[in-house]
Amino acid sequence: MSFILDTRVFYVKKEHSIKNIHTFVLHLIFYKRMKHITSLTIYCCLLLATCMQGHSQEKMVTTNYNENLPTETLPAPIIEVATSTDGGRYMRITMFCETADAEIHYTLDGTIPTKQSPLYTEEITGNSHSVTIKAITTKDGYLDSPIAEYMYGGSGIINEQTDKKIISRIYLPLSGTPLFSPTEGMNIVITTYEDGQLETHKMIWKP
Repeated sequence: MSFILDTRVFYVKKEHSIKNIHTFVLHLIFYKRMKHITSLTIYCCLLLATCMQGHSQEKMVTTNYNENLPTETLPAPIIEVATSTDGGRYMRITMFCETADAEIHYTLDGTIPTKQSPLYTEEITGNSHSVTIKAITTKDGYLDSPIAEYMYGGSGIINEQTDKKIISRIYLPLSGTPLFSPTEGMNIVITTYEDGQLETHKMIWKP
């Protein structure tokens, strides 16, 4: 964009800073005193500077907003369920996540958990013939995790991810003594399904 004034050509580009635009207008006012430049021309230049300033501020706000959007998704929490060895209704539910300072929110009725759902703070115990546990991990600056899900029925625990009934689950801590519940620190979790398949994974338990 340019303004032709007498024999001079003044250029105003979008990439110029607001400070430079205002300096240009001040020079134009000074130039008016020396030459015959109409007040209308100066008014148009001031209007242009004001509009470009608003455009620059809007662009800055939009850029900052986009930069603050979270992009990393948290890993899903891990749900561990221990039940009575005699097939009774008593159960203990523990949950943990691998991300430091993250929160776990859960539901026990099969509904989708949100940040407004109960916050997991300690082991959950109870007596029930069936329960569907769903949980998510949340933390400021991150996208919520996928939903972790476990279902316990009258015939035993069902792993929703594999759709298989769990026959037994033991925890092997660093001490090497098999346990039916996790201990603080590193544990090797060994799960046995009804079809005889064994599944192992590592977990770090923080009470």
